[in-house]
Amino acid sequence: MRAIRFRLDRLMIWVAVAAVNLAAFRVLFATRNIAYLAGGMIAWIMIQAAIFRAIRNRRGKRPYWLGFAAGGSVATLSMASISYHPGAMDGSIWMLYNGALQILLERAEPWIARLFGTGGTDEVAFLLLDLAASFLPLWLAAVAGGHLFRMLFTRRDPQAAMT
Repeated sequence: MRAIRFRLDRLMIWVAVAAVNLAAFRVLFATRNIAYLAGGMIAWIMIQAAIFRAIRNRRGKRPYWLGFAAGGSVATLSMASISYHPGAMDGSIWMLYNGALQILLERAEPWIARLFGTGGTDEVAFLLLDLAASFLPLWLAAVAGGHLFRMLFTRRDPQAAMT
């Protein structure tokens, strides 16, 4: 039977990625908010996938994936900062968004009850809707960052613009 061989440099990379993931999970778990925890973990996985795509991609999509990771990171860090610094300037933006989100979820409560045929709010459906709404601005910021970086850092042929 052939022995499994690991290259030391790749093993160290895997250990470093696992350590960073566990540290991020610990920080997000400290918020004690399930929407931040789940949304933050999804955003963290999304950012890691974008960084992986940027490293592995040799063609012209690298600026998009770097911008995607940068935009998602800024939005995620700004959203996570409100749990530690509620009076921060970026916290007021997320507080406004969370207030509007709560109004939306309160109005969606009868719709969820009719959709799932329950007398009250179905907790799982309500949690999934809250998670999707909490994750949406992070995803939009990541996509906007990707398009901005692609627009700024992609080389254009001057002759093609004149024709």
